[in-house]
Amino acid sequence: MPQTPSALHRTSYGRRLVQAFAALASLALLLAWLGWHVLQQAEQRALDLERQRADDSLRDARRLFVGASANGVALSLMLALWLAARLDAGLGAYARGDFGHRFDGFRDREFVALGHQLNAMSAEVVQNRQREAQFRNQLEAAVRDRTRDLTQAPDHLAASEGARQQLMADIGHELRTPVTVIRGEAQVALRDPGRGLDSHRQALTRIVNVTRQMGRLIEDLLVFVRNPAGTPAVRPRAIALGTALSPALENAARLAAPRGIGLLPDDAVAATRVLADPDRLSQAIAALLDNALRYSHDGSRITLQVLPDEDEVALQIRDYGIGIDNRDLPHLFTRGWRGAQARMHRADGLGLGLAIARDLIEMQGGRLSLAAVPGGATVSRERILARVWQADRDPLTNVVDVYVSRLRRKMEELDPRLRIVAIRGLGYRLPPPDPVQQPAP
Repeated sequence: MPQTPSALHRTSYGRRLVQAFAALASLALLLAWLGWHVLQQAEQRALDLERQRADDSLRDARRLFVGASANGVALSLMLALWLAARLDAGLGAYARGDFGHRFDGFRDREFVALGHQLNAMSAEVVQNRQREAQFRNQLEAAVRDRTRDLTQAPDHLAASEGARQQLMADIGHELRTPVTVIRGEAQVALRDPGRGLDSHRQALTRIVNVTRQMGRLIEDLLVFVRNPAGTPAVRPRAIALGTALSPALENAARLAAPRGIGLLPDDAVAATRVLADPDRLSQAIAALLDNALRYSHDGSRITLQVLPDEDEVALQIRDYGIGIDNRDLPHLFTRGWRGAQARMHRADGLGLGLAIARDLIEMQGGRLSLAAVPGGATVSRERILARVWQADRDPLTNVVDVYVSRLRRKMEELDPRLRIVAIRGLGYRLPPPDPVQQPAP
């Protein structure tokens, strides 16, 4: 149906209105897009600006951090160098063994604590080293003592064995003379049963005296058995020389009579007083007389003479036998040694008599010497202390005189110039030259 004009007008108006609304909508969309685009650009600019600011801040922070780090490293390095110098001095002292160094002067609490710990450690190390050194010294001393004992054990064993053999030989040698005397007395009594009671009593008395000497030798043997390193006891006292000489002369006379050898003691021998052990002195004189008898010719003589000195007595025994070769003099006191003349004269000797006599004399502080005299004579001279023990003097004075006399004899062994000064300082005169060294014929 055909439209009326008004309807057409309304349709055109509506179409225009729709177009207007479409244009407005397009314009609104365009404006919205433009606004959004502007907003995006503004936001992007704001973000760029913030990023730039952030980058600048980060750059500044990085620079600040790098600077602070560099300063911190420098300060740390300086502090480390200072601390290392302080520690190096102390640790260097420790390395050299000087643990007396102390870590003091720190201000920081941590370093003060470190110094205290290091000081405590050094003190503990010092204590440990002292204990270690003490223990090491004790250990070394123990090892040294044990080593010395082990080293000396064979020597002690050898010395004990040597002393045992020497004592056995000496006792065998010394028992030979008493047994010979006892056998001689018994043989004389058996050959002459008609002798009177007095003769038998004298013979038995001599046998008893000889057996007493044998008992003393047996005591020495028992002492050695109990203590192999021991020496026979010596008990010196003031005695008359005749007290020790009589038993030895009686025994020697019994052995000399069958050979026609005369024993000629000086009258002054019996009255001379000496400081000695009577049994040991008698044993020594018996050994010297036995040696003189063994190497004397039948029908010869043996003389005994006293040569007094200021504080000594020299008992000189002189025989007229085979004599001594001057080449043998250095060996006369060697145990078991016998000269060629002695072996030719008697083949049964042991070479012990003179060594035994010397040991017995030296036990009492005396000396024994031998010399060869032209013409075949032999002189033995023993020096013993004399006239130093007097009953009317204070005992302490007697003892002092004994030791001063021994000191004087020791001084004689010193250098001659020192000996002269020392002896004069003690107020003694110098002793005359020993006549044994240059004997008169």
